[in-house]
Amino acid sequence: MRGACPVGRGPRARLPSRNRERPPAPRLTAAPPVAINQADRSARASPAAATDAKENHRAQGDNDMAMKRRAESSFVLFDVTYADGTQTSNRKVPLSVLDDPAGEAAIKAAIAAQDRQIALASGRPRGEIKSVKRSRT
Repeated sequence: MRGACPVGRGPRARLPSRNRERPPAPRLTAAPPVAINQADRSARASPAAATDAKENHRAQGDNDMAMKRRAESSFVLFDVTYADGTQTSNRKVPLSVLDDPAGEAAIKAAIAAQDRQIALASGRPRGEIKSVKRSRT
């Protein structure tokens, strides 16, 4: 009978035991001593010194945790409705256009200029702008 193996004589029975052949694991030793700077020593001495040490780290640019800062945007987003009923969302308009005394007319003019550039690139002109509303984002 080919392929028949007596009990305990399968293909794995010939392999050496994993535990006996493996060398012992290296023992873990204590980490080498780390040099402690003066700010850390003073932080351990008193709670008031701890805040001073943190302020020193922050002054040096070492933050405990990085804070995400919101970038100041130079654009404002608008939703545009065209005369044919189509809508586009989140159209960027420069912040400087909002300061214009013309108000909504200046915003429509800025978006119309963008539409002309898009129409030149795509070959599909946009219709007339019916209304403009600031996006809520």
